[in-house]
Amino acid sequence: MRASDDASRRVRGEAPARALSPRQRLVALANEFCFETRKLFGMWGKVDVTVVGVSLDALAATVRTRRRDDPAPLVENVRNGLANHLEDLIPCPRAHLYYSNPDLGIELREFDLPFFDPRRSEPLPSSVMLFEDLVAAERDGYRGAARRAWTALLAERQRDGVSRRRA
Repeated sequence: MRASDDASRRVRGEAPARALSPRQRLVALANEFCFETRKLFGMWGKVDVTVVGVSLDALAATVRTRRRDDPAPLVENVRNGLANHLEDLIPCPRAHLYYSNPDLGIELREFDLPFFDPRRSEPLPSSVMLFEDLVAAERDGYRGAARRAWTALLAERQRDGVSRRRA
């Protein structure tokens, strides 16, 4: 079995070769589901985007490039592309995007931006254009796995809170 097959099994909620934590499942799900968005940033913008963490509070991603553009609009564009693609699959209120550009001497500059907003009805402006009818159907296919992992993450927080209070 190829590694990518194992990742596909994980995000669909099937048993992987080894067990993953809810955070790891959500990171794998985000990277797999947003593959097209991440690929488009890479092909046309020469920007490497990788989701590296998920918590109940924030999605974390690295944004690496050698472009000489101002980092703030580029990072906002990436956030918008990810938020539009994921919508409510990973409902983190914040995004922590870590920007690196060796040509500009920047390594992991953090940008803390709003991410999921349940009141948002229109897509955020992004250079990555999605065909919502197609993405919505694919998103529905990931929804069960995302909900199970998110619920497990909530349960972890609750268990941690209870054990901290007892200590």
